[in-house]
Amino acid sequence: MSNATGKQPAHLFKEFTNFKEGSDHPSHGLISRTLDITLGAKLTLEMIERDEMTAEDGDAPMLGAFHRAVLLRMVIGSLDALSREADNFIFSSNCRASKAAMPSAKKNDEAKDD
Repeated sequence: MSNATGKQPAHLFKEFTNFKEGSDHPSHGLISRTLDITLGAKLTLEMIERDEMTAEDGDAPMLGAFHRAVLLRMVIGSLDALSREADNFIFSSNCRASKAAMPSAKKNDEAKDD
């Protein structure tokens, strides 16, 4: 999408980066997303808890039952997506480790045959 001048607008969103520039590891993306999602989940659950405590004190809650349910489903979905990503990362890491170990296992078998 371009504006009236024909130039592309600058991106406003920049992914969070929790690591120093130049430090690169395959797990950095997962770790950064884990931090971001868990902090968001914590904040959302704290909002719901505070709202419920307000209602218990007799004040009008900020959130209705519908909105609390929507927020809870959002937290559940976010944590589910994160757990699937972590599971896939672990599976991929284990596959890479198995492939890396295969040549040495073959060499050990060949050495036994000699």
